[in-house]
Amino acid sequence: MKPPAFQFYADDFLGGTITMSHAERGLYIQALCLQWTQGAIDRADLEALAGAVPVAKVAAKFLVGDDGKLRNARLEREREKQSEYREKQSGNGKAGALKRWNSGAMATPSQRHSDPNGERMANGMANGMANAWPEHSSPSPSPSPVSVTVSDSSKGGVPLEPSAPSAGEKPAPVKRFTKPTPEEVGLQCAKIGLPDAEGEAFLNYFESKGWIVGRTPMRSWPHALQTWKNYYDRNHARNGRPSTLSPSAARNANIAGHEQWKRDADAADAAAALAGNQEAPW
Repeated sequence: MKPPAFQFYADDFLGGTITMSHAERGLYIQALCLQWTQGAIDRADLEALAGAVPVAKVAAKFLVGDDGKLRNARLEREREKQSEYREKQSGNGKAGALKRWNSGAMATPSQRHSDPNGERMANGMANGMANAWPEHSSPSPSPSPVSVTVSDSSKGGVPLEPSAPSAGEKPAPVKRFTKPTPEEVGLQCAKIGLPDAEGEAFLNYFESKGWIVGRTPMRSWPHALQTWKNYYDRNHARNGRPSTLSPSAARNANIAGHEQWKRDADAADAAAALAGNQEAPW
């Protein structure tokens, strides 16, 4: 069943659309809803929805896929999160049911006779409980304690004992993000075939943002750089020119040129977040 709704974060949306007009925001929301329903949208669909509303700022919020369709990176991440949550809940339900079923073989006599469902238990469970019952049980109201060893037939009669954590066991350390040096970015650019100017633009852009993607700290800069290259290659092949400008070139560009650079940079930011499994801006 297709999910009828998606999580909408008001603060993120306002921050990502602060320069849009009311009409452009309305168009953006319509485009997001259409993408959620169809999986992607066409440029023609966006222009048909727009009517007389300018589409430049709204179109910049969508990436062009290999199939030529437009997709918003943040919305696709919300779709993935819903799918992951449903799979996790399904797995937890199955595991819980299996645990309850298997725990019936270890039930005590009082638990066995107090089954609220009044259902007859399977032979395997009944035999396991019969074998677990002590031979020297006393009918007196206060029998002497008798030690009982329960064997698991699936393990060849090996006594079941609670597993204890290792004394010296420590949790795995959390790997912290370390921002790259210019030399590391240069080497990675040479490795993946990205021009040095793009590597410098990547480094300066994320340095200015504090290595934050949306509102989440970056986890893997090589993956983000690879996605930056993928976006660069697609845009360069489509337009015959680099997709980004260095910060100094952007400052010296005219207003239209700077806005184009900002749209390209935002799109690269969203693509990096999608590749790094992070939250992209709306």
